[in-house]
Amino acid sequence: VRIARENCELNGVSEIVSVTDTPLGMIREGFDVVIANILAEDLVRMSSELVERTNPNGFLILSGILNEKENLVIEGFAHGAVTLAEIARDDDWSCLVYLRNI
Repeated sequence: VRIARENCELNGVSEIVSVTDTPLGMIREGFDVVIANILAEDLVRMSSELVERTNPNGFLILSGILNEKENLVIEGFAHGAVTLAEIARDDDWSCLVYLRNI
């Protein structure tokens, strides 16, 4: 969380980006953009909660995924509530961008 806040400062987005260490299950509101950069297995385990926090027509951005774990995450989010919109890769890493269905 500390590093995420520092990165927001460095990128000039700290006024519009909220970073918290509040457990996901305790957050009740939805957001137009949700970003998660954690282990692939944790992304899959938390898939329902992440999707629930993403507003309809909002974006769920999953990053920091090793390329070899990309399919694990894609399969974990294939429950119909989100649509895979884009995949970006850089060396050994993947970023999956989903659009929350209405």
